[in-house]
Amino acid sequence: MHNSASEMTPRVAQKSIPSFVLYGETSQTTQVDDFHIERLSARSLMYNWEIDAHRHGGLNQIFVLSSGQITASIDGATSQSNAPVALTIPSQCVHAFRFSAGSEGFVITQPRGREWQDILFSGPLRIEMTADHPDLGRLLSILELLFDEYGRSDSSATAVSLSLLNAALAVFARINHTSWRTGSPMGRRVLQYAAFEGLVDAHFLDHWPIRRYASTLNLSESTLDRLCRTYGGRTAFQTVQDRVLLEAKRLLIYTPSSIAVVAQRLGFADQAYFSRFIRARTGGPPSDLRRDLRAELDEPSAVEAPPTVGTVRRPG
Repeated sequence: MHNSASEMTPRVAQKSIPSFVLYGETSQTTQVDDFHIERLSARSLMYNWEIDAHRHGGLNQIFVLSSGQITASIDGATSQSNAPVALTIPSQCVHAFRFSAGSEGFVITQPRGREWQDILFSGPLRIEMTADHPDLGRLLSILELLFDEYGRSDSSATAVSLSLLNAALAVFARINHTSWRTGSPMGRRVLQYAAFEGLVDAHFLDHWPIRRYASTLNLSESTLDRLCRTYGGRTAFQTVQDRVLLEAKRLLIYTPSSIAVVAQRLGFADQAYFSRFIRARTGGPPSDLRRDLRAELDEPSAVEAPPTVGTVRRPG
């Protein structure tokens, strides 16, 4: 058994990137309707404190580490953190973990596009707190209550659980110094943007034209572009291309597939077209991108002293 999360980085090289509902469980055996919560140790201990690279289609996750240490690889960026820390993992984000033995906390899994989507799941976040953070005790108490309610079978358990879940996510958002009311016009626009991101995740390999995304959402192309510029800082076309590039990086990092096979899996007519696509966005060929990304993966950032209260960082 590994006694330290820092002994090595999580394993990532696999023939393909598996997709699970919950780690080790596929849609044939498991379904998440409103949400799922479990203690971090329940699944991590089962896998000897190491979770191999995988992703979740249509599901976001939050990992809350209340004790122990975590080495996380998230879309090729590797970092190490001591508790207390929380990690948000957006849908389709490839991630792998190694925990120090005896680590504890909670894992929340929720379908994408729900409340707090834009605040907490627009990209992976590492939310670090000091042990005396004023909201830490409150957050852990809510999660304990949520875990207890999740296991109940009485008629009011669902309503109570969803209220507690919303409270927990609100506390995460407050730590992130952010607030958002989903009933406001801004909230509706955010949900439209989240719906677009969901369509992109589902159809970027189909190479839909932007007009098809817009018509599916009952929006004009210009309105969709404004949404993307406002909430993503990119045009709709750039957003789709960014998603293709992200998938290319994931396949180059996490699978041994040849460049030709990666190009084919991404729907490119030939390897040369794929190479031009990568060169235009990274300045080099796919082979260089794979080499550089894997080199970064093998060099995790060092564990740092606890930052100031409420520090929120993108992993890496």
